[in-house]
Amino acid sequence: PPPHLQQGGHQVTVSLPPGVVCPTCTIQWFWHTAWGEQFWNCIDIGIEPANGPVPTLPPYTTTTQIMGTTQPPTVGDSECIWTSPFGRQVTRTPREEKTGRKCWDFVVPGGTTVYYQSKSDVYIVWNADTCCLSAATPFGSASGGPANIVTFTTSSSGGSFGFCECTAWDPSNPGISCAGQATAANMICPVQGGSSGMCVDKSSLSV
Repeated sequence: PPPHLQQGGHQVTVSLPPGVVCPTCTIQWFWHTAWGEQFWNCIDIGIEPANGPVPTLPPYTTTTQIMGTTQPPTVGDSECIWTSPFGRQVTRTPREEKTGRKCWDFVVPGGTTVYYQSKSDVYIVWNADTCCLSAATPFGSASGGPANIVTFTTSSSGGSFGFCECTAWDPSNPGISCAGQATAANMICPVQGGSSGMCVDKSSLSV
């Protein structure tokens, strides 16, 4: 190539449509210097309006889309959830965090059975001292199967249920299901309902 193209900087003018504003944009361009000599390049930029920067939006609560499978999860799976029919989406939304527990709502599409396997054992009775006591049998609107699996079957219009994760746990029920032994970080406490009463004071809730 000629000497002025061998090294150094080269100015490029980019024309954008009027009124373009974005905190982060990527501009991509295509170089064609000769036959067989061509390449792409790009740059990340921010474009502010003429009257100043775009204000930062406050944080907001997100929901998590969980894609279920048809088979129980393997040991160590983080979500431990599967659905029938295959591939139904279950939305999990944080509800609240209180002393000893964190709570979520699960919203399930109509005509779906959800199987939720706890990371230790299914716990259905709150205890004021140890957070939860172990359940002898599973529970849900369609109970069945191993004691550490919650079965929830919705109506044709859908439904919801709630879960609380304990930050205190009963060391007499260590559990070995799904994700290994129970710890303060992985204890799951299912609570039926998914309504306003899901996370009432733990000493008064019994299902």
